[in-house]
Amino acid sequence: LSDGTNSRYANMYYIEGTTTGYDSGFDGKLFGGVSHAFAIYSHLVTNDEGVKYQLQSLPNSDYENMIVPIGVIATAGKEITFTAEALNLPSGIKVFLEDRQLNTFTRLDEVNAIYQVVLEEASNEAGRFYLHTASKALSTDTETLNSISIYKTDNNRLRIAGLQNGTAKINVFTMLGK
Repeated sequence: LSDGTNSRYANMYYIEGTTTGYDSGFDGKLFGGVSHAFAIYSHLVTNDEGVKYQLQSLPNSDYENMIVPIGVIATAGKEITFTAEALNLPSGIKVFLEDRQLNTFTRLDEVNAIYQVVLEEASNEAGRFYLHTASKALSTDTETLNSISIYKTDNNRLRIAGLQNGTAKINVFTMLGK
């Protein structure tokens, strides 16, 4: 990640014997001894507790079912540039960065591939950017639904998480189709 002046990095390693959760000795937190004005990090794919990781190890299988939340710390009005160096991935596996706010997927594993965006608001958390590994091109029509969670909070309310900001139209049906 670069803002034109500063560069920061986060590493994802795909290693046999690791999990999508926390792996002691394999995952490393973003240094917490200072405040960061500019940084990139990831969150765990499963059992995430909001910890910011600069180094995350993931299984070297099932690439297509791992979507890694990417966090950015940066000030508003900054143009940031994402790049990736994809090494030692199986043949045919592609690396994509998803921007859920702009509803885009950008392939980053190709030579000189970049994704640039100007942050309209200061950023200090994950939830906008996600890293995907897949053997085929991604489309926002199908991948957006994979990140949505719906659950009952009480007898009269449903909580829907993972939708884009803005207006959404939702139809709810019973099991009988009513």
